[in-house]
Amino acid sequence: MIRALVVDDEAWVRLGLREQIDWKALGIEIAGEAGNGRDALEMIGSLRPDIVLSDIRMPLMDGIELMETIHKEHPDILIVVISGYSDFEYARKAVTFQVFDYILKPIEEDQLEAVLIRAVDKLDERKRARDDLHRMDRRLRENGALAEERLLTRLAEGAEDHVPSLLAKLDRSGIRLSGSCFAAAVFRAANEEQVSAARFGGDRELAGYALFNLIREHFGETANHFLFRHGDRREEIVLIAGCGSREEGMALLEALQVKSIEASSDARSFLDMELYVGFGGLADDPKQIARAYREAAAAVLYAGIESETRIVFYASLAGRSRYYVYPEDKEKAFLHYLDNGYRIQALAWIDSVLAEIRADRTYHPLSLRMTSLELAMNLRRASLSCPPAGGELLQESHTHNKLMRELFTYADIVRWLRAETDRTLDRIASVKKTGSRRTLDDVVDYVGKHYCEEINLNGVAERFYMSPAYLSRIFKQAYNENFNEYLNRMRMDAAAKLLHQPDLKLEDVSGMVGYGNVSYFLKKFKERYGCTPTAYRRLHARAK
Repeated sequence: MIRALVVDDEAWVRLGLREQIDWKALGIEIAGEAGNGRDALEMIGSLRPDIVLSDIRMPLMDGIELMETIHKEHPDILIVVISGYSDFEYARKAVTFQVFDYILKPIEEDQLEAVLIRAVDKLDERKRARDDLHRMDRRLRENGALAEERLLTRLAEGAEDHVPSLLAKLDRSGIRLSGSCFAAAVFRAANEEQVSAARFGGDRELAGYALFNLIREHFGETANHFLFRHGDRREEIVLIAGCGSREEGMALLEALQVKSIEASSDARSFLDMELYVGFGGLADDPKQIARAYREAAAAVLYAGIESETRIVFYASLAGRSRYYVYPEDKEKAFLHYLDNGYRIQALAWIDSVLAEIRADRTYHPLSLRMTSLELAMNLRRASLSCPPAGGELLQESHTHNKLMRELFTYADIVRWLRAETDRTLDRIASVKKTGSRRTLDDVVDYVGKHYCEEINLNGVAERFYMSPAYLSRIFKQAYNENFNEYLNRMRMDAAAKLLHQPDLKLEDVSGMVGYGNVSYFLKKFKERYGCTPTAYRRLHARAK
C-alpha cells in the first residue's frame, strides 16, 4: 500500500482531503497528518511516506522550506502542492524542487483523484524499474543496446543508493565509467516533430535516431564518454563523460562545448533540425551524476527560450536570480479582455508580457515558463463562465508538463498560449451567444427560491459558472435593473406580504426575507415604500 502524508495548517482542509475520495480504492493509505512543515519533517523520518501533499503557507516551517528539505534529503518522495490562486507567486519557487503536480483550492474531487492516480502510476513505474535492475543481467545478453540505454537512464535519474549496483551492471555489460569527475550534457532538437513529419514519414523514433547518429559522429566512441537516448523522454539525448580530476573536467567541458557547436551546425545543415544543448555542473562523485544530469536537462530547457545562444551552462544562471512578479493589475486587465471578448488586446497582452520577461537578462529563464503557467490559470478562471467544460484547460493532467518541459522554445510557448486564448475566447463567445437567456432564466428561478437566504451576486455568479461582472451586465441588459436591485425588490415585496401577519415581529420578517441585519432591513424597506415597516403595517391594518 502506498503511504501518503497530508500537511496543512487548517484541520478542515486535512479532514476534507481524507473524506473527499476513497483512498484505499487508489491503493493509498493516509499514514499521517501534520499542521506545519516542522512536524511533517519529523513524521517523514518515521512514516517514510511515498507522497506528501502540502500547503504553501503554514506556521513554523512553510511549504517551500519543507519541499526544499524533502528535495535534498528524500528525493524519491513525490510532492503535490495544494495552493490557492493568491499563493501562486509564492509557489513559483516550488518548481525548483521538482514538485509532482499542483492542486488548486478549492480542491475538486476529480482533480485530486486524477493527480493521485498519476502519482500511483509514477510510483508503480519506479517499483518496476527497481525490479528490472534484478533482472537486467539476463536481459543484457538478449537486448544489449536497449538494456545499456535503460541502465544509463537509470544512472541519470536514479537515487544515490542505486548507483553502486548500476555501475556494477554497466561494467558487466562493457560500459566502464571511471574517474573522479563527471560531466553531463543534454541535447534536444526544437523542431524534431516537424522534421519527423517532413522527412521521416512522421516516425519520430527514426528521426531521433538520425539525430543521435549525427551527434555520435561528433563525439565518437571516446573512452569514458557515453551517449544515449533517454529511456522515457526520447526527445533527450544524454552524454555522460568521466575524467580524472576537476581541472581535467573544466577542460573537458570546453572541448564538449566546441563539439556541441559543430554538432548543432551539422544538425541544421543535414537534418534541418535546430539543436540545443545544456550542460550541468561537474560531479565529483558518481552519486552526483544524477544532479549533473538534472542541471543539464534544466539548462537545455532554458536554452530553448533564450534568444542569444543555443548552448547554456547551468552555472551561467547563478546571477539571474530575479523572478518576474505577475502584477495584480495586469492579471485583472487580462481577465477583463477575456471576459469581454477583446481578442486583439488579449493576444497582444500575452506577446508583450512574455517579451518583457525574455528581454530582461536579470530574470531567471524559469520566470517565463512560470508566468506562462499563471496565464494558463487565468484562462481557466475565465473559462468558468462556460459550463460544463469551464475547468477543462487546467484540469488536463498534462498542462503543467506541457508548459514546464514539453513546449521547448519561446515561440512554442507563445504559440500554444495564443491558441489556448483563442480557444477560450471562442468557447466563452459561444456560451454567451446560446446560453445567456437560458442561464438568466435559471438565475431568476434560483433567486425566487432562495431570496430568503444570504445570497449575493458573487455567490450566484459562482454557482452558475459566471464572473460577477458578466452576470451583472447581462442581468441589467435583460431586466433593466441590476441584480442587487432585483433581489432587494423581491425581498421587499415578500416582506410587505409578511407584514400583514400581525403576530410576526420585525426581526422575524427581516430574517425570513434574507436580511440578518434588522437595521439594514428597515433602511431598505423605507427606501422602497417611503415609510417604516411599522407604519406600513398600521396603514394597511386601517385599510382593512
